[in-house]
This record gives sequence, C-alpha cells and structure tokens, in this order.
Amino acid sequence: MDSKADGRRGPKAVPRKACLINMLETDYCDLTRWAEEGSSTKAEVFRDMMARERARREGRDHG
Repeated sequence: MDSKADGRRGPKAVPRKACLINMLETDYCDLTRWAEEGSSTKAEVFRDMMARERARREGRDHG
C-alpha cells in the first residue's frame, strides 16, 4: 500500500485560493437566501455560480 509520510492516503490536498469580491448588501442577502432555499452554504452557491459563469464564457469563446 502506498502511504504518505504523515500517514494519510490518497491524492495530495490542493490548497484553495482566496477570493475577495465586492458585493452590494442586496446581493449578499440574495446569496444568503439562495443558500437557505437550497439547503447549502453561501460558499457552495458562489462556487456553483462561478462554475456556470466559466462554462458560459468558455462556450462563448469557443462557439
């Protein structure tokens, strides 16, 4: 079995990059509401939004 020096198995953890954005209070309230409606966290909602935006931009750039 392949194990790491610290005893953990599996792929090496990839550090996350911090993301600072400016957001209006109304936008933040919307983000909070969407997270509560979807039973998720604001971070999950934001990541989903960013993934959709990336996909939209890639489709626009390649289409």
